Amino acid sequence: MRYSNCLWPPAFRPLHIVDRAPADYLHLRDWIDGGPWPLDLFSGAGAAIRHARQLASGGDGGEVWLVNSQLPEMSGADLIRMLREIRGPAVLAIVADQYDGGEEIAAYQAGAANYMCKPVSCRLLTEVCAPRPVAFEHFAAAVHARPP
Repeated sequence: MRYSNCLWPPAFRPLHIVDRAPADYLHLRDWIDGGPWPLDLFSGAGAAIRHARQLASGGDGGEVWLVNSQLPEMSGADLIRMLREIRGPAVLAIVADQYDGGEEIAAYQAGAANYMCKPVSCRLLTEVCAPRPVAFEHFAAAVHARPP
């Protein structure tokens, strides 16, 4: 399935997703695979950390990481802290299976740029990754909007 109404901005960076349920993002793979950017799916923090360290030897950290709030090995906030140390300026966001105010606060305290709830649509992903500041009120409205 192709999402022709979704445009991944041309200046965009690789996308790395860490979630114990990677199948929840397969619709994004269908959308992104047509472009020149890589998409990596990890089911746990260990593999994601190893990958981030491999990337550390090259590039500028200018990629996007979506991290589930609850991983088998650690919380998403803990992984965000580790990725921030390894990858520096990467865009880091927490994805929750369902909204939790405490997790949202922990995400921002850990250095996440955004907190969102599943399902992650291509439109929401584009907003999260936009190379321009997004007003919190605008982002919050998009995050908490529920599909009909």
